[in-house]
Amino acid sequence: MFMPPLMTDWYMPGKHDYAGLSLENAERVWDAVPMAKGDKKPKHVSALAHWRKARGLSQGQLGEKAGIDQPSVSRFELGTRRPSIGQTMALAEALGIDPRELLPSRSTDQATGRALSGAVTPAAPNVLQRLAESIASVASRPGFDLWQVRDRSMQTAGYLPGDFMLVRELGDEGADILHVGDAVIAQVLSPVSGEAETVFRRFDPPFLMPSSLDPEDKPVLGIDAQIRGKVVASWRLPEMAA
Repeated sequence: MFMPPLMTDWYMPGKHDYAGLSLENAERVWDAVPMAKGDKKPKHVSALAHWRKARGLSQGQLGEKAGIDQPSVSRFELGTRRPSIGQTMALAEALGIDPRELLPSRSTDQATGRALSGAVTPAAPNVLQRLAESIASVASRPGFDLWQVRDRSMQTAGYLPGDFMLVRELGDEGADILHVGDAVIAQVLSPVSGEAETVFRRFDPPFLMPSSLDPEDKPVLGIDAQIRGKVVASWRLPEMAA
């Protein structure tokens, strides 16, 4: 089984500081979060409500999509009941997000014990080892592949030659797992050779758009491409940085 070396730069937009944890390890974090008392709500409460409203869903509609009754969804948002990891995964799938978006944040100032907020927060101790183990575990599952960036067609989106990417294949879900702005791997026919070539683009229907300053990186019309998968995580090794 592939075990990537420890990385020093980790890119997973929108994830918390435990983003590399497996869901099994995350369950221990989840169980350690206290239930809400009075008007106080843990961070996962606002996260669930935020994503539900962002998708334009009522509690009943979200519950129907996730196979969870509406009263339970309400209790999850209020913090009077904690969803299981399985329910969290079902809710995340219904919302089209990574399950870890619904897990509580563990970001704290270890010197003062106070919660930290902002654009960046300190990572948990030994996080690099956990990230490596998580990547190896996910990459070995059916439907996930490791790819490496070879050009600068997505440079302004933060992807440089040498970066590694964890790509989720579309599979039976097809376009259902795609959202505008996703980084995708696609195959198109080369107008020069007539053979299929792989391109790295941003999903922006009806086009696949480059994120590059190079005018040679052209948009691709979606109907002319076969999307292989979407990038769910990426990381950069110092010796690979271009």
